[in-house]
Amino acid sequence: MAGLTAARSGGRVGGRPRALTGTRLAHALTMAADGSPVWEIATVLGIGESTVYLLRANMSVIQDAILNFTLLRETCPSFG
Repeated sequence: MAGLTAARSGGRVGGRPRALTGTRLAHALTMAADGSPVWEIATVLGIGESTVYLLRANMSVIQDAILNFTLLRETCPSFG
């Protein structure tokens, strides 16, 4: 555990990188909301179909988080 703590204090974070972030995530959410099939979303974004299924299963949670982040940025100019 000491090694993990030392790595974190040095700015290192373990784990697998996220498949979707930023504009790619927004594009995936838009395609899913528009009713695009899973295979099409996966092909266009170059991700696995299992990632798209996870995205669709958690879509409302992700959209709520994005909305909350946007509202926080609008109400608190010093944030982000």
